[in-house]
Amino acid sequence: MITYRLSVDDLAHVRFACSPLLETVTSLWALRRPERHPVHLPWIRRTRAALAGAALDDIALLNSLLAPEHDWLPDFLTPRPGEPPHDIAGELDRLRRTPPERALADFRAVYGTHPLPRTTDPVVIAGVLERYWELAVAPHWRRMREVLEADLLHRAQQAAQDGTAAMLRDLDPRVSFSDGELRLYAGRALRYVVAVAGRGLRLVPTLFAPQTVAPVGPDEPPCVIYRCRGIGTL
Repeated sequence: MITYRLSVDDLAHVRFACSPLLETVTSLWALRRPERHPVHLPWIRRTRAALAGAALDDIALLNSLLAPEHDWLPDFLTPRPGEPPHDIAGELDRLRRTPPERALADFRAVYGTHPLPRTTDPVVIAGVLERYWELAVAPHWRRMREVLEADLLHRAQQAAQDGTAAMLRDLDPRVSFSDGELRLYAGRALRYVVAVAGRGLRLVPTLFAPQTVAPVGPDEPPCVIYRCRGIGTL
């Protein structure tokens, strides 16, 4: 269970965003566990066929981004989205600027006792993700973005009509909010309590997460990644 403690000021600064880099990285979950993503099976089949012509080193690196045990992603791969516009080029540049020691620490955090991948270099990883984006996500991004933005509009209207607390509780059945604490279940192995303390809370819809997730590291900027509405319309 992850708990975010929010003050009145924190609640006033809850913001929404969507991220093409997040969709690119989390789509790897669907490729690894297609049984958990039946709605995405047509995309999975097309993407696997397209990846058959990709470089073997690229495929190996993409597979290594998901930790072996929990399928966790290193936090630096999914930085909290900033203010719009959110474009893949800007997010990849941000990824490339990740300090190598930070990337290595994030891989160690999610890999645990398992052997680390052959490379944890953010520049190399960004290059592979850029090629994967062009192959697997870019052809569908316009429609994906429309669904994500429709969710953002719905949440904004819900907050305006019913209040922020009601909107937060509606993100996922495993999300609760009371007494200034936002609690979400993100897997048995992930537990921490963090005060938002003026850092802002970002809510990010995604098309590929099987459930609501948050950063693995408690020191990361507060962020809740939740399953987007309307995925079936894709």
